[in-house]
Amino acid sequence: MLDVIMKRSVNPVFIVFAAALLAAAGCAMKTKPVSAPKINFTVKSTTAANEGKPFYIVIRSCNSKEFVTGGYDSVAGALFGDPPDKSIIAYHEVIPGYTLELTAEKPDTNSIGVYCLFSDPGDEWKQLLPRPLEPRYKIDLGRNTIVSVERMIHRRKGVLQKIFSRD
Repeated sequence: MLDVIMKRSVNPVFIVFAAALLAAAGCAMKTKPVSAPKINFTVKSTTAANEGKPFYIVIRSCNSKEFVTGGYDSVAGALFGDPPDKSIIAYHEVIPGYTLELTAEKPDTNSIGVYCLFSDPGDEWKQLLPRPLEPRYKIDLGRNTIVSVERMIHRRKGVLQKIFSRD
């Protein structure tokens, strides 16, 4: 009986059918790649911000040492370098008087530095957002400073916790 099985040839149609079936099963098993967690920022500026002229807000992955030692020129150089520094996870032009929604990838281990590149920055032109990071923040900007940063704790209930304020 073993001789009979070994002498039998496999039908080429069967091979094509089996290959197609395996390929279809492989395609069905593919999963979407898991995207990195995101952080959302709502940035509100007054019409007097930066004397009414557009400016940039920069969101950067950093530790506390990098934040403290990073000056205005180093942040601007990191943003406008070619290519921009890899620590910059988001940036956008701010038009005074408008609200801006920004999304950035959540850093794995670092905190986040928020920098406003005002033409004439005040003392509070940058703010460190320490870990643990929340999924949503609200940032209020004044004439040449970051006025307040609040973290959204419960999005549905609209509960905010102020983590920095000049008040």
